[in-house]
Amino acid sequence: MAVLPLDYQSGARPKEIVRYRILWIILAIAVVIGLWAALVPMKWRSNRGREAKIAAANNDVASLHQAISAYEIDIGRLPTANEGFDVLVQQPPDGNWNWHGPYMAKIPRDPWAHPYVYVVPGAAGSAGFNVVSYGPDGKPGGGDDISD
Repeated sequence: MAVLPLDYQSGARPKEIVRYRILWIILAIAVVIGLWAALVPMKWRSNRGREAKIAAANNDVASLHQAISAYEIDIGRLPTANEGFDVLVQQPPDGNWNWHGPYMAKIPRDPWAHPYVYVVPGAAGSAGFNVVSYGPDGKPGGGDDISD
């Protein structure tokens, strides 16, 4: 067995130095790959979260629309702008006996914690009313509004 000369600084033999360098290179590559694997899916997850909130808002808008339509069938008219969504969860003070609610257990807030907006009369071509979420910014317009 041949004795190899020692490295003067570390006391290691040349073959051992090469092994340690390769080990450090492999470790650095593993760290880079690990960081990449952790950060890239975050971008995809953030888009999925946004899409899930939009889907939830669309479901809420559809539920509110259905509850208002059921109220209209029972009472014979749409809720006024002043009554809004409140008549869906509690009987209006006029004591209308045709009210067969509550039509919803509670009025939801949109996924961005803003209230839904009841618009009556609705936009042209609508069912006489619209239910709107102003989206993440909570302001009308801007291309992020969700309505029926």
